[in-house]
This record gives sequence, C-alpha cells and structure tokens, in this order.
Amino acid sequence: MPIVLGVAHNCNKMKLHTLLLALSLPVVFASCGKKNATVPVEGPLYTGKVLKTACGQAAIQITDGSRIGQNGWNDEGRVYDHVFAVANTCNWRPKGGTSENIRFRFVAPTPQDCAQCKLYLHVPETAYYIVVEE
Repeated sequence: MPIVLGVAHNCNKMKLHTLLLALSLPVVFASCGKKNATVPVEGPLYTGKVLKTACGQAAIQITDGSRIGQNGWNDEGRVYDHVFAVANTCNWRPKGGTSENIRFRFVAPTPQDCAQCKLYLHVPETAYYIVVEE
C-alpha cells in the first residue's frame, strides 16, 4: 500500500506543477504584447529607404543627404553608404515593407522586451534606435 500512496502523492505533485505552470503562462505571455514605454521624440527628422526587413530587423539607408551610418556595406554584391540596422526591433515598424521611404527620428535606447524572431538577416553592423513618423 505505501507504493500506491507514493504514486498517488507523485501524481498529485505533478498535477500541482502542471496547474502552476498553466496559471503562470498567461503572465509570461502578457508581456509579449506590451508596448514599450513612450520615448521622448526630439531632434531632426530624417528620410530613409528600407533596404530589407524581416522579423522586426531592418537595414535602412538614409536618403536625405545626411552623412550618418555605415559606409561600404555590401549586401549581395551591392554596396551601400549611409546605412544602419534598426536596433529597436520591438517597436520601430512602419506600415509598408522593403523599398518604402520612411521618415524617422533617432531616439534613446529602450529595453527590448518583446518576443524576438531569431531569423538571421544580414544587416549593417552600425545600429540605431529609431521611431518612424506617421
């Protein structure tokens, strides 16, 4: 009989752990949709072109004549100047996709606490935090 009680005890313990896990999952996933804190947006407005984007990652080329970003970035045989990667992959997204012209400002770094896609995308080494103007 002690073996049966031991099995029942372990079974109850397993049910308790499963219940605790099930109750904690909504708390864990609730932060995935959470918006980052509002970042004060100041400074000049820049214009750029989205060269490539996937899973929140992006390569942007500045097109307004500003000399900011990495020069000589080679992507599939094409060389670009004044390019950078978007550092804030959680909250920068514009409405369109590749080749879209965007207007943006540089912002202070913020914690990136969203679910992150681990797809590899070749982007410039230089990275900046930006906010896209609508």
